[in-house]
Amino acid sequence: MGTLACGKPGVAPGLDQYTCDGGPCAAPGVIRGQVVYDGPARGDAILLLFDIRALPPPEGNGTGAVAVARVKESALFQRTGDAGAGPFSAPFTFTQVPSGRSYRIRAFIDATREFVPVFDYAQQPRAGDPAGTSGDIAVAPAQTVSGIEVALTQTVRYDPPSFELAGGSRTLDQDMDQPYRLKLRIARLSVQGARFDGAHFALELDRDAQGNRRSTFNDGLDDVFPRVFLRQIAGLDQAIVPCRTISTPVLPALVNLAPDAPPIVQDSIDVLVEPLAFHAADLSPLPRIPAGKYQVVVVQRSGQMWTVPNDLGDEANAATPYYAPSQGESIAFASGAPLPNSVSGTVVWVGDPSIKSGNIVVQAYFDDPYDPPPPVGAASPVRVQIIPAAAVIPDAQGFRASYRIGGLPQGTYLVQALDDVDGNFSTLSLLRTPTRGDLVGAIVEPSTARPAAIAVSGDVTGEDVSLALRLPGDPPAFEVDGAGAVQMPADQVTPLRFALRARPLSFPAGKAAAPRFAVQLVRNSGGAAVDTDHDGLPDVWPRVFLVRLDPSDPSGLTQYVSPDLHTTRRQMIPAAVDPTPFLPALQPQPGGNAPPVLTDKLSIVVRPALFDAGTPGAPPQRLPSLQPGTYRIVLVAQTGQAWQVPNEAGSAALDPAVVCPESALTCNPATVQTQSQSRAFRVGLPSHPVYTGAIAGSLTANAGSIASAYVFAYAASAQPPFGAPLSADFHLGTEFQGGKVSYTLPNLPSGDYLVTAVVDTRGDFAPAAPVFAMAPGAGSLVAAPVTVTVGASVVSEDLLASAPMPPRPSFQLAAASAGADVDLAFNGGSLATMQIQIAAVLSAKVAAVHPDTSAGLALACGANGRPTTASVSIELIKLLSDATGLAPELDAQGKATVLSGFLDSTEFASVSCTPGSLYPASGLLTIGIPTVASAKVDLLDPRVAPIAVPLAAGRYALSVTSAAGQTWRIPNQLQPALLDPAALIATPAAAQIVLRTQQAAVNVMP
Repeated sequence: MGTLACGKPGVAPGLDQYTCDGGPCAAPGVIRGQVVYDGPARGDAILLLFDIRALPPPEGNGTGAVAVARVKESALFQRTGDAGAGPFSAPFTFTQVPSGRSYRIRAFIDATREFVPVFDYAQQPRAGDPAGTSGDIAVAPAQTVSGIEVALTQTVRYDPPSFELAGGSRTLDQDMDQPYRLKLRIARLSVQGARFDGAHFALELDRDAQGNRRSTFNDGLDDVFPRVFLRQIAGLDQAIVPCRTISTPVLPALVNLAPDAPPIVQDSIDVLVEPLAFHAADLSPLPRIPAGKYQVVVVQRSGQMWTVPNDLGDEANAATPYYAPSQGESIAFASGAPLPNSVSGTVVWVGDPSIKSGNIVVQAYFDDPYDPPPPVGAASPVRVQIIPAAAVIPDAQGFRASYRIGGLPQGTYLVQALDDVDGNFSTLSLLRTPTRGDLVGAIVEPSTARPAAIAVSGDVTGEDVSLALRLPGDPPAFEVDGAGAVQMPADQVTPLRFALRARPLSFPAGKAAAPRFAVQLVRNSGGAAVDTDHDGLPDVWPRVFLVRLDPSDPSGLTQYVSPDLHTTRRQMIPAAVDPTPFLPALQPQPGGNAPPVLTDKLSIVVRPALFDAGTPGAPPQRLPSLQPGTYRIVLVAQTGQAWQVPNEAGSAALDPAVVCPESALTCNPATVQTQSQSRAFRVGLPSHPVYTGAIAGSLTANAGSIASAYVFAYAASAQPPFGAPLSADFHLGTEFQGGKVSYTLPNLPSGDYLVTAVVDTRGDFAPAAPVFAMAPGAGSLVAAPVTVTVGASVVSEDLLASAPMPPRPSFQLAAASAGADVDLAFNGGSLATMQIQIAAVLSAKVAAVHPDTSAGLALACGANGRPTTASVSIELIKLLSDATGLAPELDAQGKATVLSGFLDSTEFASVSCTPGSLYPASGLLTIGIPTVASAKVDLLDPRVAPIAVPLAAGRYALSVTSAAGQTWRIPNQLQPALLDPAALIATPAAAQIVLRTQQAAVNVMP
């Protein structure tokens, strides 16, 4: 911060004049010596005298010399007989040197003959200039110090870092509360006297006296050269605003740079403008950044510097060879009255008093149910206050610190705090998360211990923040599992799945040594599981967000910017962790306190929709279609710890020189293999041209409560349950008006379609989970399937969802022992029988949202008042040899081997029912399988006639479809083999018994 306390040097032609506080300086001294050089360069020697209290880098932070002297080339290289041989020397003198101080001289030979003392950009050495420095020189009153030798033994590597502003706003808010990013780019100027072909930003770590890396701001960013700051151009109280050079693109090379190695050169750098200011004179902090214009100052370790604006940008020189428009730009802090609302109180840690506080970050979030803060959502804070560690007051019980977040719009807020104990929290996405050992907390409601909503109007005081949790683990660092791209086309209809795997990261910043995923239910204030994203499955932590990125940034670090609005927009694809591999272990009874399941792998379910969540207080707006491009994957744990990919450690954000090839078995220590940290989720171009055919109409449902509704269009040749829809529409219950909602099934090629609709009255219809999707729960409404022929235009079709679903027909094989397969032996006969037990599988032991309390196989009641067994479809489907039994074995024509069965009608001979109703069969039911029912069947298209084939031995799945169209099939996705291994261990024994029944298959033995 002291870098910019000094101005540019005063210039003297040999004898220097001084004034002190408006009058003559008392008893000045004189410094005499000689400059010595032995080398081929020629030119005047320029000597700069510095007060050691304001030395330039690398010894100090000063930038202005006390005086400048020039030794002519003719004096330094005056010998003629052997003019090519050195060493050469010449005397110099500084007179009128203020006494009572110590000085140091820096000198160089102006080999390019471009030193011009009247231009600020031309007062320093250039590439190839010899340079050197003296020792410290103490000057007493009236003392003449002689015999000082300045040897020019070094050579300047680069030209001054001439740059221009290349990115970021030129106008900032003087009440900014978070760092702001600027981009600086080396400028190859073509003006006279400023052609710097050897200009670069020379990056080096600014280590402490012991040679250790350091972070002055304790923000996870290394102190590096070049140093950058903003300096107020004019004002009564001249101010400086510190900046941080972001070195992450070359950090692996920087930390491995040998002490005598040349710097890492870059031609562009990003810097963070810090939200604070200091008096330029004494570096005392200012309460607010003063409004006005500021110049950007860059200082290299060599002492070379550049400022923008500078004399080259003076419009008065526009008609001269000494003008470059880019050198006239400045940064302005706009003046304005801050909003008058604030919240204040004390941040308190009561716990281990040996914990030393770091910086405390206090964040105020809008209390927006549609855009909650972490860990439930991914909202950004409205305002932030950073309390420096020095302001924290320790006590016998821990520590405390006062906070005040001002400038808030009137509204209701949630206030959270993070104590960055290890000093690595930053605005970079890689570091924008609490880490192991940090303390977190919030303003909470004492009665519920949940975050409290604070109404802010005017100054709200006395709102204390309790740091209640010390984080026990690392952030959830991850990589996308598998080598292929994670993407879906822009015309995707069905949910897509991909996997994330916990991955330790050893990048020099943002380390996560042992990340794990802690999976647990999200609960409401009453302790019950919730489904806030309306996907039919209970919400779990970690939460997942896919956030659209801007295509202009190849590093994948910039959020999408609307080309029309020119503002950053938060557009997201809904995604969630698939909870089904964990649910039995989470003991989902309301009010339960099951520990989280720690795992290394998550399955992510992505719904093919795009929402704009950028309007505060309003629900996300669904956009007409998915947009091609890349999307950041954000994972937020229940602790509030987050991880994002892409991030600054990813190979796309790094200088190629520090990236080790992904295929390499060993890597140079100055390189990293972090390609996984740049693998974004991608939406590709549509998989086919846009079709003009569509089906549209209204969906009517007379239900008291509607959670959501789905409408699907299946090709007639690919019908459910094995076919996937070609178009789909989704609506929340809140969209229904008078029991009706409009729907559209777009982008359909010409052909015949089967249109179905489900109105979910329970909130547990989950298209991404087959066991829920194939058998909608009791009370949900379905529309009778309709066949529609589509051409090149929109076909109108209104749907009525009026048939309430009976209980699910879930079952288990009656003869199965501990989940073992059941043998179905024909023994050469024409018929074999087996039994199933109707049972509520999706009970509270398994399902967290609306568990089933009963089960039943619905049979249609005939005109004779008896259940019609033929209204139920029973099939045995031959399986592939994989252990899970989820995939049918298909022949070269895509057909499966199927055995059709029937219910034993004699078991219903004495049952009476109301004609036209559904009869829920329960208990043990007998199924008959005749050998003549063996056939090759097109599972997708029921219009294709089966082809009889001989009975084939093998492992078969049993699929039962009720008269209501609900299908239950085992083996299914509930089997223990598909649970997360850690979740299986934590699953209660009673639940494991139920789940094992869902892994059993039927072994057909002719």
